[in-house]
Amino acid sequence: MRAWLLNDTNGPGSYRLESIVTPEPGPGEVRVQLRASALNHLDLWVSRGMPAPHHFPHIAGGDGAGVISAIGPGVTTVDIGDEVVLNPSVACGSCHACLSGESPYCSSYGILGEHLPGTLADEVVAPARNVIVKPAGLSWEEAAAYGLVTGTAYRMLRRARLSAGDVLLIVGIGGGVASMGLQLGLAMGATVYVTSRDQAKIDQAVALGAAGGFDSSG
Repeated sequence: MRAWLLNDTNGPGSYRLESIVTPEPGPGEVRVQLRASALNHLDLWVSRGMPAPHHFPHIAGGDGAGVISAIGPGVTTVDIGDEVVLNPSVACGSCHACLSGESPYCSSYGILGEHLPGTLADEVVAPARNVIVKPAGLSWEEAAAYGLVTGTAYRMLRRARLSAGDVLLIVGIGGGVASMGLQLGLAMGATVYVTSRDQAKIDQAVALGAAGGFDSSG
């Protein structure tokens, strides 16, 4: 298969498109043939060694969506041919941290494309619990861009203890995490306001459900 590989941390110019052996899923794992992979700032940071990959060559990319192309022993939740979205946050799923909803504190926690081979490739292997069925209403591109920003925004809102009826202010609307924070905040029952120097971004946020916006340059 093809993959964008890093062999050093000299920046994004270090990525090289190369052919490598297609990985096989192990017990409890699936292989996903990517239909779309989304770029993220993580891909820039990793290429600059922030943090450096655990080993080289390294496949970056945390975001993606595709079709199950192989399943490992013991997998019963999905079948070959299923269309899925990847959750890039990988953890054991059974320790105290995971069962408490705090998987980043799992001793085996890792992120696709940062600690583990990622999605800037034709195929990627991940635990079966890290894929969910792609909603039919989402395009491949929309589904591929869902993972990292959603996980980041949701964890921020959980740490803020956001509850229904609260007022949420999102500073600098327009980016991926901020946009998902708006949608999650609304889904969690909050009244959401936004800021931006760009009126068009404020207008778009209001169209998505924000109660109002403020010009942050004023």
